[in-house]
Amino acid sequence: MRDLIYHSSFTFLISHNFVNFIMIYCIYSAINCINSDGSILEVNNFSDVKVLSISLFLAGLFFANIGLSTSIIFITMAGFMFFAVLPFVNTSIEVLIRRNIDNRKQGRVWSIISTITYLGSIVAFIVAGFLADKVFNPLLEVNGQSGVST
Repeated sequence: MRDLIYHSSFTFLISHNFVNFIMIYCIYSAINCINSDGSILEVNNFSDVKVLSISLFLAGLFFANIGLSTSIIFITMAGFMFFAVLPFVNTSIEVLIRRNIDNRKQGRVWSIISTITYLGSIVAFIVAGFLADKVFNPLLEVNGQSGVST
């Protein structure tokens, strides 16, 4: 039972964070490339982009390390480091958005970002539920794959 709870919660954690990570990256890419009037944005301060790039790289590295071991200490440390890098990602994205989007349009941009982020959470719940019910739970049964003995 403990393994079942561990795998179900791990599936949720992976799918939820992965979907939100992809959503944030897509939003950043879209906003960084094209302004609302169709013109290409110019980033004046490359230090924000450098911080964002390094922190996204580290977040991906730490997130990938979560699956490398079954040691709870290693998983906890990798997860802690992943979440420790997220403030740098969020701050860099917010600074880039606030600097590059006209003040009159920021409300619309933030509402679109919030909508896409919350949709990512809904997709994560659906994916995690499907994976837990159809993939991981059958693998935890006797003889693995759907409990079919050969």
